[in-house]
Amino acid sequence: LPYIVPRMPRAFAAARNLVETLDQLALDTGKPINRRLAATALDNLQI
Repeated sequence: LPYIVPRMPRAFAAARNLVETLDQLALDTGKPINRRLAATALDNLQI
């Protein structure tokens, strides 16, 4: 959270999309959620 919050858009829809993207990336890669995965999710975020 300390990495994500300052970098994400301040909108409920953005938060929901970020969580969905992060969850899908974690499931697809089989890796735990970490800073690198969060950065990838932020890069892929579509509002």
